[in-house]
Amino acid sequence: MIALLAMMFLLLPTWAAANGRFPNAQQVVIGPGPTRSDVIVLRATFGLLLSTDGGRSFRWVCEEGLYYPFVPALNYDPAVELSARGTVVFSYEEGVRFVTNGCGAEDVRGTQRRAFTDMTSNPDGSTIFAVRSSLEAPSSVYRIDGVTLEVQSTGMTVPDVVFDTIEVAPSNAQRLYLTGRAGMEAQPVFYRSDDGGQTLTRLMPDAGAADSLWVSGIDPRDPDTLYVRAAVGL
Repeated sequence: MIALLAMMFLLLPTWAAANGRFPNAQQVVIGPGPTRSDVIVLRATFGLLLSTDGGRSFRWVCEEGLYYPFVPALNYDPAVELSARGTVVFSYEEGVRFVTNGCGAEDVRGTQRRAFTDMTSNPDGSTIFAVRSSLEAPSSVYRIDGVTLEVQSTGMTVPDVVFDTIEVAPSNAQRLYLTGRAGMEAQPVFYRSDDGGQTLTRLMPDAGAADSLWVSGIDPRDPDTLYVRAAVGL
């Protein structure tokens, strides 16, 4: 009888916690410059995988550690960059944070309680650009020092625009490109900056029937040549 009860107990369904999505790696970031190329970050659906020895070994930085005490959702994928010192910096809907030595993260001061949608950095990681963006407040570009991780300055504000992507030209750290959506109609928009995000100029490229635009890459030698993806029917 005891054996039968024990078997019935083992067959009862149990509660399990999970991300809810199939494990998948979506982005890989390699440390800036020749001195920190040993740092590799792999963004996955369940956190970050971090290597400091050129990929020979990885450690997991869990989602709860990244976002604690505010965990937005277990299906949120942050924008990730590496600083000049090889520190992992990421942005999400409650600010910009950096990964500490353990399974945890700390806030970049001056960014808390603000929604950030994307990040980019110049080739040596000395400056990180993070775009604060939501329809609830005007959007702007934050410049973060890649060594001290302090906010250097913020750029002009753009109302009624949600930026999705920001990219910096490899050959000109002052040239930025941003794409996003304007107004309640979510019309695709395209902006450029020639002063590191202090001012933004709206460009008017022919997007055809596209619903969204993303900057996929910028020519490493010519900041005026870039590659843009367009999506239709989203």
